[in-house]
Amino acid sequence: MNEAIICVDDDKLILASLKFQLKKHFQEDYVLEFAESVPEAIELTEELIEYGIKVLAIVSDYLIPKIDGEQLVRLMKVKYPNIKIIMLTGQANSNVIKDLLQEDLIEEVVDKPWTEAHLINTIKNSI
Repeated sequence: MNEAIICVDDDKLILASLKFQLKKHFQEDYVLEFAESVPEAIELTEELIEYGIKVLAIVSDYLIPKIDGEQLVRLMKVKYPNIKIIMLTGQANSNVIKDLLQEDLIEEVVDKPWTEAHLINTIKNSI
């Protein structure tokens, strides 16, 4: 496998749910990585790329302590403009989300709570 999807959420229960759902649908085809913070996600991205693995998508929570989802999007898009970013949120600032969509910085927004089918289809359509 030389392509990856990374999920970022500071809530361990959400991250466990993402892990369960993504492994069920993508484990055979993609490297799956899970991070509890933006710095950890950035480090994982850099490590994967260093090992020749293309990061196709990042599924990220919006409200993450210290460095939020918007900052992650802006940091990643400067350094890795081809990575597709899907924002996962239950409490996002709708103006910020609109701006990110209008600037083509994120592919899609998936509201919490999500349905597994919607999340999986959103990821498939993005990558």
